[in-house]
Amino acid sequence: MAQITNMSITDNPHLRPIEIMEVILTHCAPVLWRHDKARLENAPVWAAKLHALLNSKVKGVDDSSCRPLELSASQRPVMPQKSQDGFLTASVDVTAFQESAKVSQPPQATPTPPPPLSQQGPQIPPPPPKHATAGAALPHTIPVVPCSSVSVDVTHHATCSNANTFSRSSTCSSTSRQHYPEVGAGNNRVCNPHPGPPPSVAPGASFSPCHNTKEYFEECGLPVTSATTHHGKVTVVSENDLLLSERSNTPELPSVPLQVKRLSGGITNELFHVYDEDHPSTSVVVRVFGKETDRVISRESELFYQSLFIPTYICGSNFLVYDFLDGYYTLPYQEMAAEATPIARAIAVFQVRATRAALRDHAPPLLRDSQNKDYWKDVNDQLLAEEGSTTSSRSTHRGESRFDRESNYLIGSLTKWVDLVLSKEIVDKVHEDRRGSFLATARSLQSACAWIVSMLKRQETFLPEGVCHNDLLSANVMIHKVRKDVRVIDFDYTKRNFLLYDVANHFNEYSGLDCDYDTYFPSDAHMSAFIAEYRRAMRDALEASWAENSILTASTDGASREHEIFPNARELFWSDSEEAEVEVVARWTQLAKLLTLASHLSWSVWSLLQEAVSALDVDFLNYAQARYNRYLAVRVECSENL
Repeated sequence: MAQITNMSITDNPHLRPIEIMEVILTHCAPVLWRHDKARLENAPVWAAKLHALLNSKVKGVDDSSCRPLELSASQRPVMPQKSQDGFLTASVDVTAFQESAKVSQPPQATPTPPPPLSQQGPQIPPPPPKHATAGAALPHTIPVVPCSSVSVDVTHHATCSNANTFSRSSTCSSTSRQHYPEVGAGNNRVCNPHPGPPPSVAPGASFSPCHNTKEYFEECGLPVTSATTHHGKVTVVSENDLLLSERSNTPELPSVPLQVKRLSGGITNELFHVYDEDHPSTSVVVRVFGKETDRVISRESELFYQSLFIPTYICGSNFLVYDFLDGYYTLPYQEMAAEATPIARAIAVFQVRATRAALRDHAPPLLRDSQNKDYWKDVNDQLLAEEGSTTSSRSTHRGESRFDRESNYLIGSLTKWVDLVLSKEIVDKVHEDRRGSFLATARSLQSACAWIVSMLKRQETFLPEGVCHNDLLSANVMIHKVRKDVRVIDFDYTKRNFLLYDVANHFNEYSGLDCDYDTYFPSDAHMSAFIAEYRRAMRDALEASWAENSILTASTDGASREHEIFPNARELFWSDSEEAEVEVVARWTQLAKLLTLASHLSWSVWSLLQEAVSALDVDFLNYAQARYNRYLAVRVECSENL
């Protein structure tokens, strides 16, 4: 289990890379340098130097008024900035090891995705493009604005363009998608749309996704003002000639053999790859949580499930540190249909393993957060009641498993989230010019959510529950470039839910964040084939889990082993004949279509919350309306005969 600390990572883009390096040197040196004794022994010294440097710069000084720390040109963090129509995401290195003049590169470039996986068992054909559905509302398109990468030599005040380009995209998987938010995604994403050797950059230069020096200073968080050079120094002055920073007056970073690379990806969190280029096979990811995300995300649950599937080392007050999945690449959404067979099997394996772990976990929550405050309130009330008592009463939650304590994710998002969206606290955070449209959309969603909840209640008997990932878009599906195995990542929203929701939500994500459902949404035949494979994989995963449990416990009680994961599992996933299985698959396909409606509404409500609280200039309101319009377009088709 990860070490829990109250450390946090600053929002200051100049100090953040230094704090990240300090955290890694303090807590993860044995991970990075398990075979390098010299660097492992030096890690505490480097950490102490960084800590002293940070203290000298920020102690007693308000971030909003302090002068930015002046780094050497190759150390200066160049952070992607917000834009009015999307989020500029680019991979940027911050090098803190200056023993030579070489320009460090990440250990591996993003591999070119291999051909579709060849797996044993029946393969699911990708759905053919469909004609536009009558009445379907097309989402608003935000134009893609390519931005050439530029290397800036701050010593000589020169810029030098190269051939590589970065687009303002939510992910690096697509070069043409519009810039809607990437729902909850973000892990091992490396943006490199042009595979091959990296561009050459002059020593002493920062690698910046900007057009010119003016944009370079904007991205460094400095005022857009005149800049002068003299005697090899850089002096930046404000328009009233006030000196802002000067290299000769500020210290540079100590030599530390670490690099911090900002990973492209989603906007719920920010992600940084930390590695030593001399030891590229052992590296970590630092996930810095977005502000106010704990309104809908249980960081305690995330820590539990994250630790179950990916080695996780540190949990801070606003960050996680865990293994970088070396050798994996994220699947472009256009290729998800072609990889349906291994993905269906991966979903089943994930759900069985996560549900079994949640049922077996009877410990108190790992953290206190807003999502488990009722548990801790009951515990505190119990302790107060027992004070002065000679007898100890049984705690309300004693004996409950994690699964028992969790509420249904989907129902919560369709009820509690809607109430939150319409609360005065949230509405007041929306920009005044957009508040009218926000409220109109929210009220429409309130009515639609009430209807879909009533439909789900009617079908509850046919919707078994387990632990679901709840966010299986393409960026959260990773494939190993050699072994071809599939892994799901990012566990922000992992929680108890209807098992079929993961399948249904995944179908919606076939269309990517472009919301191009008419082209990419799967046909009924494809959905049925996917569900049939998912059921086969679920039977295999359950049998394997039961066999493992039988060996561990020397038990022969099959009924108890079934109940340990899913009640009545054999009735749910086994059929008496092929004809009966076909009927069950057809029924589950119809239920999955109903759940696609719920998925649209859930993410639409989520987007409204982000519209109110997110600091990013992303059109969350437009995305919410696009998902809601799709719900309206297919509501009758996806709910008939139920």
